[in-house]
Amino acid sequence: MSGKYLGVQARIKELYPLAMYTHCCNNVHNLVISTSSQLPVIRNAMATISDICFFLSHSAQRVSIFQANFEREVSGLASSRQKLKPICATRWVERHDSIIIFVTLLPAVVSTLEELQQENKQVEVAPKAATLLRSVQKCTFLIAALVMRQTSGIILPVSKLLQKKELDIFAVIELIDSVWIFSDKTEAIAKTFFIKYLTKLRMNVKNVMLHY
Repeated sequence: MSGKYLGVQARIKELYPLAMYTHCCNNVHNLVISTSSQLPVIRNAMATISDICFFLSHSAQRVSIFQANFEREVSGLASSRQKLKPICATRWVERHDSIIIFVTLLPAVVSTLEELQQENKQVEVAPKAATLLRSVQKCTFLIAALVMRQTSGIILPVSKLLQKKELDIFAVIELIDSVWIFSDKTEAIAKTFFIKYLTKLRMNVKNVMLHY
């Protein structure tokens, strides 16, 4: 698309020499987010979510078990989706939805994996379910998933606005400024919380060590 000599922009410039080439705003936005999400803990959490979505959706039996657990665990939640949404490799708008839906349906996911790890009819199902269950129960995964959901909720409106045909750049700038301010406030609140939590944890550890 963007090739200077053989891309679409070169062809358009041949037809309309005064045309100005600019990158797709949403594509630039996607590239920025992709670069900033390369922390191992985030990357691993996204890979785990992708593996679970594939594992639970590629078998009629697993889909049925998941639906039963959905009805029992999360069906009462407002705006809850009944199906997991695979993570799209290229579109971050789709990724936002996938992460938010996954975290909402997490209780049903855990119950389904717990049930499938007892499976003895298909040899390969139980070990895979057990491995995914251990991954999803790790503290690092849970924190990463919640952070991604929080971040997705903040960034999603910007992604959707950048995809509109009638793009209002001033509205986008105003929204990005609001996201920036909100992110700064969220970061400050998170730092305060974790400092208090870690201080309390350190004191508890010291008390336990003194006790023994």
